[in-house]
Amino acid sequence: MTINKKTVIGIIVAVILVFGGIIGWAIFQKGKTSSKKEVIPEKEETVIEKQLRELKELRGEVQPMTQEEIQKQLEELEKLR
Repeated sequence: MTINKKTVIGIIVAVILVFGGIIGWAIFQKGKTSSKKEVIPEKEETVIEKQLRELKELRGEVQPMTQEEIQKQLEELEKLR
């Protein structure tokens, strides 16, 4: 049982190609995942921050009542009694 020199060289080349393919694939996959890590997600607004923002907007919209408006409201309340 003699092994041909060309067969041994072919097997060695095949093994090198298989390991090279595995290593190349691993490097490629590592490069794909590292680019995803670089993406920084935008800051999500928490519930408290959202409520504070809405309250600040409402505070700007609310106008204090004048003395006349207060008097009218009091008169209407007295009529309801």
